[in-house]
Amino acid sequence: MAKTDEWLRCRVEDNPRGLYFNGHPIVERWERPIQEQLAYLTCGQPGRVVLEIGFGLGMAAIAVRKLQPRAHYIVEAHPEIAKRAIETFTGLESPPIIIRGCWEETVACFRPQQFGSIIFDAYPFVDMPFGRRR
Repeated sequence: MAKTDEWLRCRVEDNPRGLYFNGHPIVERWERPIQEQLAYLTCGQPGRVVLEIGFGLGMAAIAVRKLQPRAHYIVEAHPEIAKRAIETFTGLESPPIIIRGCWEETVACFRPQQFGSIIFDAYPFVDMPFGRRR
């Protein structure tokens, strides 16, 4: 699964073990304590502006919300998972901003200094050799 178009056509399965794309584990529920700790260690101070790369089952995102960020951006590539992210926070007074796209393509839209915390937990699926300038 290395190409964006293949990834976006994957069958999404959310089962008791976790989230799977075409039978391949993306995130599993046993990771909840790790995801929560990742959020706490990365965003432990209230009022931060947080960039989260990858939503998955939303375990880190829910933990981030409990830490009261000033702003929370989530980049999610898969349309079905992005929709779940939106639905997860529907009704909140200040929901996170969901950016639909792969991180490799959206990262250029951000300035690193605009974020106090960055959580990166995404599955790379775009063929892009790192170190090569465009």
